[in-house]
Amino acid sequence: MSDPILRTAYLKKSINIIYSAIMVWPLLFIAFPAKASDCGVITFTYDGGDDNISSVHVTGTFNNWAATIESGGWEMTDEEGNNIWTTTRTLEPGNYLYKFVVDGNWYHDENNPEREEDGYGGYNSILTIECVEFCGGEGTEIDPFLICTADELNNVRYELDAYFRLENDIDLDAEPYNVGEGWEPIGGTVDDDPTTPFTGNFDGNGYQINNLFIDRDSDSDIGLFGYTEEATLTNVKLLNV
Repeated sequence: MSDPILRTAYLKKSINIIYSAIMVWPLLFIAFPAKASDCGVITFTYDGGDDNISSVHVTGTFNNWAATIESGGWEMTDEEGNNIWTTTRTLEPGNYLYKFVVDGNWYHDENNPEREEDGYGGYNSILTIECVEFCGGEGTEIDPFLICTADELNNVRYELDAYFRLENDIDLDAEPYNVGEGWEPIGGTVDDDPTTPFTGNFDGNGYQINNLFIDRDSDSDIGLFGYTEEATLTNVKLLNV
């Protein structure tokens, strides 16, 4: 199985955005979102501007709130000598609290609205990592995400501009897809946003999607895909709809 794709509290491709794991910056500094590739692999970036900075590290529940680099804080380095500090780390899916430490001063992330009081008059920033899984592929044209189960088919809604290919017949006669309102159309709604289209490529590969059930009388975009825009859908077979 290929590595799944990172999702966080905000979906850059909704990302649920994904607001890819963002670390803390004081207001005097420029904030950059962390870049993510494989699930949980995060590059944190900090721009110190014109300030004379000698030490930067990330601390949080992921490293037991290490107060110094020596005690386990995640050291940031200025590889290019331009006062832009980075580090790449891997985190397991889950919920984390964090802060950024610049020359001994602790800051929550002013650019992340998800935060909670730290008990000392300040805030801890909140980071949530979730993973969307498929049975293979990287979501590209030459290496599309492979879909083998109903849950993986449902995960298409979280990667709306990617490439997909079915690798099995899919039976949607299983909870939660066969109860209540049934299947939620892909691209019609993501986190209650009705204007998020599917813009990717979906190849049914000659396999069948069986027992699609939808009971959403108040919705206008109904189907396996509810809303697409310049998307490509090929070889899709629906039975017993």
